[in-house]
Amino acid sequence: MKQDLYGKDDSTTDEKYVPSKLQKAASRHRMPFAPSSNKSSNAKTVIQCEDCLKCRVCYSSHVLKPPQRRELESELDNLSFSYGSCFQDIDGYEGGIFERVYVNDKLTCASPIEFPYYVTFSDPLCFHCGSEHDLTSTPQTYPLCEKCKDQGKVAKEKNIRAFIPR
Repeated sequence: MKQDLYGKDDSTTDEKYVPSKLQKAASRHRMPFAPSSNKSSNAKTVIQCEDCLKCRVCYSSHVLKPPQRRELESELDNLSFSYGSCFQDIDGYEGGIFERVYVNDKLTCASPIEFPYYVTFSDPLCFHCGSEHDLTSTPQTYPLCEKCKDQGKVAKEKNIRAFIPR
């Protein structure tokens, strides 16, 4: 290990280049809370990426009241969304619903559908591409469409936690 670093410029041996730190920095999102099924059920809505047409979950730390839900639906209808975007970056929305509702801005068009989607929403979508056509699934796996199956993708197993009564 030491011989790999001998003679290297100090800028390449800085802490920020440690692989575990690189991974953590890339996985951060700008939400004030961790995205979860509970937070997605508070907003109970999704937004569709205009580039890949996948649905992404909207999260809120508190349950939205009916007027807030109507405001959110109205704003989402007039909004063009693509991955990497964050509602809080939109100019002119200070003090509005987007101070309460968030999307996971670390996701990309290549990312699969988020796990909280399947807990909060009943409409089945392909885990890999977001398609709603020609789906197959089992109670142990997320839905997979025929197109993704033909491309060699496999059904992702659900993380089912066993409940063992005492």
